[in-house]
Amino acid sequence: MRVRKWLLVLAVFSLVVAACGDDDDAVDTTTAPTTTVAPTTTEAGGLQTIKAGVLTVGSDVPFPPFEDFDASGNVIGFDADLVNELASRLGLEVEWIDTDFDTIFTQLATGRFDLVASATTITPERALQVNFTDPYYKAQQALTINTDATPNIGSYMDLGEGDSVAAQTGTTGLDWAIENLAPNGVEVREFPAAPDTYNALEGGLVTGVIFDEPSAVEEAANRPGLVVIQAIDTNEDYGFGVDPNNAELLTALNGAFADMLADGTYQSIYDAAFTAPAGSVLYVAPEITTTTVAAIAPLVIWADETRTSVLEPIAAAFTEATGVPVEIQLKGFGDIRGDSVQQAPLGEAADVFIGAHDWIGELASNGIIEPVDLGARADEFFPVALDAFSYEGSVYGLPYAVEAIGLYRNVDLVPDAPVTFEDLLAVCEGLGDTVTQCLATPSGDAFHHYPFLASTGGYIFAYDAATGYDPTDVGLDNDGAIEGFTFLDSLVKDGTLDPAVDYGTMTTLFHEGQAAFMWTGPWALPDVQAAGINYAVSPLPDINGQDAAPFVGVQGFFVNAFSEQKALAQTFVLDFVATEEVMVALYEVGLRAPAHIAAFNQVADDPDVQAFGESASAGNPMPNIPEMSSVWDNFGGAVAAIYDQSADPATALGTAAIAVREAVAG
Repeated sequence: MRVRKWLLVLAVFSLVVAACGDDDDAVDTTTAPTTTVAPTTTEAGGLQTIKAGVLTVGSDVPFPPFEDFDASGNVIGFDADLVNELASRLGLEVEWIDTDFDTIFTQLATGRFDLVASATTITPERALQVNFTDPYYKAQQALTINTDATPNIGSYMDLGEGDSVAAQTGTTGLDWAIENLAPNGVEVREFPAAPDTYNALEGGLVTGVIFDEPSAVEEAANRPGLVVIQAIDTNEDYGFGVDPNNAELLTALNGAFADMLADGTYQSIYDAAFTAPAGSVLYVAPEITTTTVAAIAPLVIWADETRTSVLEPIAAAFTEATGVPVEIQLKGFGDIRGDSVQQAPLGEAADVFIGAHDWIGELASNGIIEPVDLGARADEFFPVALDAFSYEGSVYGLPYAVEAIGLYRNVDLVPDAPVTFEDLLAVCEGLGDTVTQCLATPSGDAFHHYPFLASTGGYIFAYDAATGYDPTDVGLDNDGAIEGFTFLDSLVKDGTLDPAVDYGTMTTLFHEGQAAFMWTGPWALPDVQAAGINYAVSPLPDINGQDAAPFVGVQGFFVNAFSEQKALAQTFVLDFVATEEVMVALYEVGLRAPAHIAAFNQVADDPDVQAFGESASAGNPMPNIPEMSSVWDNFGGAVAAIYDQSADPATALGTAAIAVREAVAG
């Protein structure tokens, strides 16, 4: 069911209050009409509309993905695309009026609009007040929770006495919650606007939010910690409200919509707005039977462009062996984590997806990924990789690559690898102005600067081999951390490290021979080799007399815990991916050291593998516990403060440590 205002309107509201000094009740967010008298209906193109040749549309904007504003203030979204197409077919232009949802049907019934397009559920009560077009969207509700506060809630069936949910006043989500949750002792709290419900959830005032599924997914994607954990089938349909005194317009709209359904225009607009098929009014759920499931349900894999080329022949072999088709969907590596959290509970995520080990705490605690039983196969993998993929006693996924940053050098400029940072600085002094930047690394990036924290005794969370990470013991601001960042601060002050160098600048400088050293990981190897640079890789140089300790990352394959084909997914991962041949092939496209021992031995003579492996051997695995989500921004802020010289090392790290401790404590 449709709601009123979102963050953009809140921002406008704040400006109005600041300018006028009125209280909340004095602010009218409804667009003022040009006259206080209902306009006279005029006739154009055979249709009667309020303005000749114009379809006047009332909507409560924004409400993505149905209605929103673009940068120029134009109304866009699924509803807007449908309305614009309908109006075009009827020979009408469209004029949008942004208004409050709670009075939108009264305004329609009294002649202010020809049409309401505002993601509106068709209900018997509303149909008594206005006419509705034929349905254009099959809607359902969703339950959103705050995983930082209630990670153990898996569905609305887990809610009971002592819990509370928020819903917007006047919505079908509120009606559903009152009817289905209140009898179980759940307190149902009403809020006047959609953002209020999510603000309450973030603030710990409620346990969950009941709201329309597409908009719930949009909202949760922009609020860390909030996750849509369940879609609730309430058998709702959206329709456009039509002036009850204009039956001819209703007939014309339904006729044009029927043509759009028949000629494919509707489905094209739908497919551009949504990935899940079930919301389309043309969608027919397939008949699921024992004889058809294996034949029609593909095993879906999410992989990035680099790994897709290796997985395609594996998928073909799997299909040949099992008769089950495999669909590999190309997805950016950076998008997979968030999409799996949001889409897996809704049944829309892949059965198998690639990812990094530091995601595991969040994904496992939210029930997104399934443990993988390697059995005797565990002996085929390096223990450090298995440890990285373990959480609370279980292995979650199949590790395949280990990575850590190292030191690239231009051999034409620097024939021998520096062992200590003093050696590196001496080389830079000797090169002088013959290079633009002697040492290049992405300024302000937490991952690349972890060695300056850890090499001298700093740490993120204390680690014990028997008990794992202790998120209550934060070492971001201990004496060792401050020592390492004091050294980093000196490198910025003397120009060895440049705040203006980002990742792209770094690689460009190195590829063009204008940087003697590049401080980054194996993912940069393909481009370095393509640039034709005479290069070599070595472990990071000692920092203040201590071995440099980079973060160690492990990548692998996860099985979706919500998949209806978990057994097939496990078979694909364990029997078709976990082979020496495939592990070597994955190394060849990504140049990351294999986690599979036999595959590693095959490529161990490669000097790059040796160098990055030696660097990793001195490093520390990134913590894979959920609390790690509080670290990246805060630690990155400390690094940025050193680069922009806005804080001394002790202050920068102290600020980061306090923020992490507060986040962990809740």
